[in-house]
Amino acid sequence: MKRFLLFIVLLLSIVVGRAETWTPVGQVQWTEGALTGKQYVWGGIKRDLHQTWSTIIERSDSRSGVFRMQPYANDVLRSVTSSVLGSENVYVYLHIENPEQVYLDYYIRPAYISGNVRHYFHVWQKCPENGFDSKYYGKIIDNAIVFPVGSFLMDDLTDGSNKTKPSSLASSSRFEHVIEFPNGIPDYTPTPETWVKIGQGYWVDPFWYWTSNDSPVEKNIEIEKSVQHPDRYRTKVFNDAEYISINVGDPNKVYISPYSHENSTGTIMTVTQNCAENGMSGSKYGTLSSGKITIPGDCFVSSSTSGNYATCSSSRKCEITFPEGFDNPLAEDNGVFMGIIGFNDEINRKPLSLLSESTKGDFTSFVNELQMGNATLLY
Repeated sequence: MKRFLLFIVLLLSIVVGRAETWTPVGQVQWTEGALTGKQYVWGGIKRDLHQTWSTIIERSDSRSGVFRMQPYANDVLRSVTSSVLGSENVYVYLHIENPEQVYLDYYIRPAYISGNVRHYFHVWQKCPENGFDSKYYGKIIDNAIVFPVGSFLMDDLTDGSNKTKPSSLASSSRFEHVIEFPNGIPDYTPTPETWVKIGQGYWVDPFWYWTSNDSPVEKNIEIEKSVQHPDRYRTKVFNDAEYISINVGDPNKVYISPYSHENSTGTIMTVTQNCAENGMSGSKYGTLSSGKITIPGDCFVSSSTSGNYATCSSSRKCEITFPEGFDNPLAEDNGVFMGIIGFNDEINRKPLSLLSESTKGDFTSFVNELQMGNATLLY
């Protein structure tokens, strides 16, 4: 027994002393959003750093779900900025250990030289892992990781040393930041969010109104509830709009996602609640009481494809009335849930779902269809 314990200690000493190694896993498309907090004028032209290019990505051999890239080693920003920005071999570390909370570590990109003074871009994703109380995480959509508008803060400083937090002059990203994998996200297949219809509600719009009598658009709406996130609901107000996500996790900080609609002249108008969760600078929220959401009209801003931007009328409000029993647990919330991961020389997943008499055949079929591969005979 003593020899065995000694062997374990020595083995741990060897592992701890070994440097982390990385394995290339291909190329990704990097669409710059993190550096878009500011626009710069070079050569008399306003330059936007929102560009897309390819970069090699590597996977950690010892930390599952951790990757790294050198996206600025061969980026296209140099051509956009007339070579004012040079190539930089800084590593950017990507974490998808929790696929619901994808984030990038804080990093510094040596930027440009102005008046013989070197500038540095300090970049923070606004999440607890980087010291923030905000939860701006990336989301896996198909083969891409998408970070919402406003996920990053960027400081343009002449000091290249590490910082613990951004300055008061840091600017928020104005575009989505996207990392697209050509063959899917390594080692992860996202489980689609499941929605259940819970009944009919009622909507009073904070922006759109009937021109005949200047009264707000009011209508019945079908409301759905998320199985995975019981405090999240969705509805579709206009046929030409995407679903609106309704978040009621905090009854005193209710917010909805942006939605768009085409007006009579063919202009697409987008209505956005002015809160951090939507990538905005404000803290404008609604409340939920007795099954009814009320969000004052001046919590919203309207924008159009032509670039117009304005605060909505303070005399209006958004009201969402939920159907009776909206906060009751869904039937899908109760019972036995099961998920299966089968592996041979590739990974096959059956997402977590309810196990019942009517669904047990799906689980059996999944197992029966698994095949042995070259890597292992186990699954």
